[in-house]
Amino acid sequence: KVSDDIFYVSNTTEEIKDSHNKGYLCTKGRFGHRYLLNKKRVVFPQIRRHGIIDIVDTNEAIKYSEQKIRLLIEKYGKDSIAVLASPKLSNEELYLLQKFTRIGLKNNNISSFSNLVYEAKPDNLDSMTGFTSSTVSMDELNSADVIVVINSNLSEENLVMELKIKEAQKRGAKLVLINSSEIMLTKYADLWIDSRKGTNTYLIDSLNKVLIEDECVDKNFVKNRSANYNELTANLVNVDPAKAIEYSGIDKKIFEAFVSTMKNSSNIIFIYNIDSRKDKAVNDLRSISNFLMLTGKFGKEKNGLIILRESSNSTGLIDMGVTPSYLPGFVKYDEQDEVQNIGNVWKTELKDIFKPVDLSSKLKRGEIKGMLIFGEDPLNVKENEKYFNGLEFLLVSDAYHTDTTDEADVVLPAANHIEQSGTYTRCDSKVQKSSKLVNGLNSYENWQLISQFAGRFADSFKYNSSSEIFKEIKEVNRFYRYSEVDKSWMKEYFNNGFANRKLSFSVHSVDFSTFDNTRHTIHYQDNYYFNSVKNKLV
Repeated sequence: KVSDDIFYVSNTTEEIKDSHNKGYLCTKGRFGHRYLLNKKRVVFPQIRRHGIIDIVDTNEAIKYSEQKIRLLIEKYGKDSIAVLASPKLSNEELYLLQKFTRIGLKNNNISSFSNLVYEAKPDNLDSMTGFTSSTVSMDELNSADVIVVINSNLSEENLVMELKIKEAQKRGAKLVLINSSEIMLTKYADLWIDSRKGTNTYLIDSLNKVLIEDECVDKNFVKNRSANYNELTANLVNVDPAKAIEYSGIDKKIFEAFVSTMKNSSNIIFIYNIDSRKDKAVNDLRSISNFLMLTGKFGKEKNGLIILRESSNSTGLIDMGVTPSYLPGFVKYDEQDEVQNIGNVWKTELKDIFKPVDLSSKLKRGEIKGMLIFGEDPLNVKENEKYFNGLEFLLVSDAYHTDTTDEADVVLPAANHIEQSGTYTRCDSKVQKSSKLVNGLNSYENWQLISQFAGRFADSFKYNSSSEIFKEIKEVNRFYRYSEVDKSWMKEYFNNGFANRKLSFSVHSVDFSTFDNTRHTIHYQDNYYFNSVKNKLV
C-alpha cells in the first residue's frame, strides 16, 4: 500500500513468488479488488424508524437491535430469529456468528443465503467418510500422474488451479477433462470426455464396475478400511458400460481410453466444483469417492479429491458450523459426546438447541420474524423476496450499501477484509492468515462488533484479538486441532486421526437429473466485479 486510500495488488514480491500461488493471479485477484476503492461504503450505523433513517452511534444501534430481538422472542419464541452469514467472511467472524446463534439466541437457525438459495448440498460424502471436504492438497498436483477435472470450468472459476494443472502437465501429468461443452481447458486436455449433462455418475459407476470385474481393486483397503463392498458390487451389476457410452454420447474409444488411464495410473487427483451446476449429477461425488476407495487412494498421499467452492471462504463456512446440519468440525446431531464437548467449552447445554431445522421452509412460511444478515445481499435478486415473508425486523451488517441494506431496519457498518485480521480456509483445507493492511473507517474490526452484539445475549464473547478466537476454534473444532495457520487440517488429520477410520461405499440408484445452471450473485464484491470489471474485459 501507499496509504490507507491508495493501494494496489502486486504479484512480484519475493514473499508472493514463494507462496503456493507462485504469483499467479486470476482476473478477480488482479482487477476485482477495485471495489475496495468504491465510495458506496456504509460509514455510520443507521436505524429506520417509521420510514425515517436516523444516523446513530454503534452502541445505540446495537441496543435498539437487542430490544427488537428480545421483543420478538417474547412474542413468537426463540426460534423466530435467524442469522445468515456470507462465505466471504473470515473463520473468526463465522465462528462467532454460529456460536452467538446457538448460545445467545438459543436456536439452530444459522445458515448462509449462498447455500440456502441454491440448495447446496455440503453433506454429499458424509455417509461415506464422515465429512464432505477435499482430501488432498493443491500442492500435490505436481506429483499426480493423472488429474481429472469434472464439473469445473477452471478458466472462469479458478484460474490459479488451471495454471497449476498446466505446470503439472509440464512435469508429465495427464489431464482428463469431463465436460459437456468445449471450454478453454479443452485444448490442453490429454483426454476430453464430452459426456452429456447428468450422465457423469453413470460413467464413473461403469468405470468402477470394470475395476471390480478386472480385479483392479485394492483388496487390503477394501477388506480392512471399508464397509458395504458386497452391496456395492451387487448394485453395480445393473450398470452397463455399453449403456454408459450410449447415454453419455461419447465414442467407445474415448471410454476405453478413460478406463485404461484410470486403471494404469498410480497417483490420481480429481477436481470437482461442488457449487457449479452446469454438468452436475446428484451422485457424482459419491461415485468418485467409490473409485478412490476401491483403488485404495482415499487418504493416500498424492491421490484424492479437491472440492472447489464458489466463494473465498466457502470451505471455512462449513468448517465453522454455519449450517443447521453441523456444529464446528462437522459434528452431527447423533454425535452426543462431541456435542457435549462443545457445549462444555461454551458452558451451554446444546442438546435441545442443536437439532434439525429446515430454515428455507421456515423463511418461506413466514415463521422467521427477525433476521440478521452479515455480508450478503440476497435482495439483489427479486425472487429471493420470498424468504422475507412475515419479517418484522431486519438487521444487515455490510461494508457497502446494497439492495438489502436499503430495506434494513438497522444497518451496521462492517470492515472489509483488508481492514482487519483473520483466517480463511482454502478449498483444500489449508488455513491462511489475512493481515490488516489499512486502517478501516470504523474503530472496530468485525469480530469486535459481533462480540459486542453477542455479549448482550451471552457472557462467552470476551476476546482480545482474532488470534484468541482462532485458539478457541482449535479447541472446539476437532479437525482444526490438527491445524496451524498456513497448514492444511486435512493433511494433519490423515496423518493423525484417519488411519483407523472405516469408510463406507455409496450404494446409490441411477439418477440422470440435471440442475438449473442459473446462479445469481448475492455479494456486493461479485456484482461489482461482473458489472464493472468482467464486462469491460470481454
